[in-house]
Amino acid sequence: MKQLSTGAFQSAQDWVLTYGRPLEQALFRLAFENGNRMEVFAEIERYQNEDGGFGNGLEPDFLTPASSSLATSVALQRLLPFYDDREAQPIFRKAVRYLESTFDEERRGWYAVPKEVNDAPHAPWWAVNDSGQSGIDDTWGNPNAELIGYMTLFESYSKRLNMDFLLEVAVQTFLQKEQFESHELYSYMRLFATIPEVRSESVEEQLVRGVQQTVHLSKEDWKNYVPTPLQFVPTPQSSTYGIPERAIEENLDHLIEQLESEGVIRPTWSWGTDEDAWEQSKQDWTGIRTIEALFTLHRYGRIA
Repeated sequence: MKQLSTGAFQSAQDWVLTYGRPLEQALFRLAFENGNRMEVFAEIERYQNEDGGFGNGLEPDFLTPASSSLATSVALQRLLPFYDDREAQPIFRKAVRYLESTFDEERRGWYAVPKEVNDAPHAPWWAVNDSGQSGIDDTWGNPNAELIGYMTLFESYSKRLNMDFLLEVAVQTFLQKEQFESHELYSYMRLFATIPEVRSESVEEQLVRGVQQTVHLSKEDWKNYVPTPLQFVPTPQSSTYGIPERAIEENLDHLIEQLESEGVIRPTWSWGTDEDAWEQSKQDWTGIRTIEALFTLHRYGRIA
């Protein structure tokens, strides 16, 4: 079984603590250096606006200062391990306020990003069209499914949304799907991880169908932007959804090989436009993807 060498870990650490964003540095220190969770909270808050939503480039593929439901979902992903931490509650309370105020009754959810995305550097797939939607809005579940999960978790802060109804909408929408898109599937998986009591046998069977339809098992494919086994099975305790154990082990080996040879995990995509802004976003993504790889290897006991 391959293990990430001490030297490769040190190289990744040095890169993150030199070139990564302060948020990723704080997350790294918390995981590996007995860092302070309050540092993580402070760095997350730098991306939170007065309206309670998150923006300001938290998601490095769109840099608008304006709040968005998508960036808010990213912030809540990072904060979820601290969902019951008293010091984090003001951040959660403000985020719930934002999500309540931007909820769209007709959509039974949120649109991913506002039109202000177009006014700042962004990847082409985040551009908002004349109808006020981006291409991501073609799939309802991203980020609506996970946001409904987070709103249900923090229901005590919500004043007007019927979370039982919205939770049922999300579950039934998922069960009726026949074609799956990976990012939407990740969002549903976060919902079912956050609110496990709705994870019925039917949901589990549908998750297996979704994963089997979208996962790429070939190592050659992993050089490209594709859903890999570890994106569905991030911990040894996770359900495997029918993914062969061999593929999971090979994916872990692949991360180790990348870190041993490159020292970091770089993004497998590019904007193809606005090159100066992309270079900074690429650096930000490298920090994000590198710490995520290290966290995964740590969970699987693959760091020497």
